[in-house]
Amino acid sequence: MKLLLALDLHDNPETLVDQAVEWTQRSKGKLSLVFVEELGETWAVGIHDPTVVSLLETERTAIRARHRERLAQLLERIPEDLRGDAEVVAGVAWNAVVEAAKPYDLLLVGTHGRKGLAHFFLGSVAERIVRASSCSVLVLRPPAEA
Repeated sequence: MKLLLALDLHDNPETLVDQAVEWTQRSKGKLSLVFVEELGETWAVGIHDPTVVSLLETERTAIRARHRERLAQLLERIPEDLRGDAEVVAGVAWNAVVEAAKPYDLLLVGTHGRKGLAHFFLGSVAERIVRASSCSVLVLRPPAEA
């Protein structure tokens, strides 16, 4: 069984990787990781100064390198016999995850579990993924704070 874990690298991803490893062990599968960079091609719209554009592009390249390095570190948390690939993709988070998951049997996503106005204003990437995915989706919740 091929499993894909979609990660938010900015929100304690180790917990989700560890939970996903447990599911991967149960299914005797391989676990791959994906992170979506939402640094779209329109990041510099309206900026015409070549020096500023160059500085922004340098920073964008550095951010991408940090994302790839962080994802590689998280991949190392997965036992070697369960380890798949790690990929950084670009786009709108929910849509890019749905596209990346097409060749997989199971997609694992984390949720913040927002409710009320926070959910209304911030939306739910996990909810959009569940609605749009062509493969089965397992939503993981972070453990409750003590």
